[in-house]
Amino acid sequence: MKAVEVVDCTQQCVDELTVCVTESHNTWAQCMQELRDGAGRLGDACGNKQCAETPEMTALKTLASSPPPPSRDASLCSVNCEKEFVVCCDEGPGYAKCVEEIRGSTGPLGELCDATCTLSDKMVQQDHVRCRTRCEKEFNICVNDGGIGYDACVQELTDFPEGSPLTKVCVEGCEMTASMLAQNDATSAACSEDCRDEFKICASEGPGAVTCAYEIRTGIGPLADKCDTNCKISTAMMAYVAPSPPPFPPVHECSASCETEFRVCVTHNEGGCNACTQELSEFPDDSPLVEAGCSRNCQLTATMNEWCGQ
Repeated sequence: MKAVEVVDCTQQCVDELTVCVTESHNTWAQCMQELRDGAGRLGDACGNKQCAETPEMTALKTLASSPPPPSRDASLCSVNCEKEFVVCCDEGPGYAKCVEEIRGSTGPLGELCDATCTLSDKMVQQDHVRCRTRCEKEFNICVNDGGIGYDACVQELTDFPEGSPLTKVCVEGCEMTASMLAQNDATSAACSEDCRDEFKICASEGPGAVTCAYEIRTGIGPLADKCDTNCKISTAMMAYVAPSPPPFPPVHECSASCETEFRVCVTHNEGGCNACTQELSEFPDDSPLVEAGCSRNCQLTATMNEWCGQ
């Protein structure tokens, strides 16, 4: 069996480990165990539970053993408010609208946040230049389903033309994420055979080729165990269509031996022809017709039809 290449844990995984260590009161070892078990928020964020520990993750050991931080300023927005705010900024309408939601006590943030609370440093940092998840996903569609390629999609993000799908979900001037940069696979090695095989399954039985490409770039799902995030996704991979199932066998006429046994069946069976044709359809193992060499649903011969009065 071909060895699976171990890849570094994604930045998304590192960020979630940081949250686990610094905010959940768990030890570094407990958080790493959650990652390896593929459980909880870390399991969702990391996807690949066998990913390689990065230096940044190792450095969190020291942070975890440091004295606890001072108590939270009572005027700051609550931890739950902070978490929902990050989601709102990253996957929702963006920083400005999410602040309005807090101040106006509307939406999910209105239920979790005090309208007058002070935004924490982490919340203020959401007014950042890093492209949001919604932008990241739309960029993936642009590259893999837009037909214009990586360079043109980068240019579109830079020019920010009115009416562009990227313009609708991205913040102008945002900094491209690691998964967006990984879309530039022009000089990358081809995806491995294991990766290509898993991609075929994902494309034909899962969410489709475009979403499967996004899973490779972000290092999530089953593809994370098989693929390098920057491997070159070929045109053949994106165009893969699962082969059609084999056609049903052609209609064929019942054999001479079957015809002979069918006459016996019609003559001696109280149900007559209907019962015998049903037996050919249901094909029970103990049927004399089966033993006589009849094939399932074979087409009655002219003689057999005469016995059935047709």
